[in-house]
Amino acid sequence: MEPEQGNEMLFVVREANLDLTLVAETLHSSRADLISRHLLEPVKALGFRIRAVVSDADKNIRRAVQTNLPDCPHQACQVHCLCEAGAPIFEADRAMKTDLRRDLRAKLRPISRELSQAPQDNPQSAVLMDYCEALRDALRADSRVCAAGGLCRPRKRSRSAFECVSSIKSIGRVGSQAFNQKRKDCSQARQV
Repeated sequence: MEPEQGNEMLFVVREANLDLTLVAETLHSSRADLISRHLLEPVKALGFRIRAVVSDADKNIRRAVQTNLPDCPHQACQVHCLCEAGAPIFEADRAMKTDLRRDLRAKLRPISRELSQAPQDNPQSAVLMDYCEALRDALRADSRVCAAGGLCRPRKRSRSAFECVSSIKSIGRVGSQAFNQKRKDCSQARQV
């Protein structure tokens, strides 16, 4: 957790039982000697009995705690550990969304071209253009990121988007009753 070049980093030492901030310092570097001098030594000078340390497990913080508080247990913060553990899953989720968007756009592009060249007075073309626009909107909308960094299943709307693209392709070959059913299915999928 080294700060970016030229940026300061805020370090806070808190007493958990009293919910009290003991020391708060902004440092330009997270070197172990600076952490010891500006954070741990002032806390020791306050006279508190330090039972344990919880941190983000940064190597410099660990080194400073080992040097200044050798008999004090040091635990990594569970939130930081879970965020780091969830990072590969988050990246897999993002890659999956990118692939889904790419695949849908590739299927939607030729359909949109074909519909734009169709006669404008055809009511089916107007409905299909609306479907294409709805799918484009769904692709542009960025879904929320999972709070726990977990792998999200594609939403029903995204999964149905493939079905809508297939429906759009097949409408020219399907009778009006089947067309109306496909239109109803796709509009329900958009509402999910």
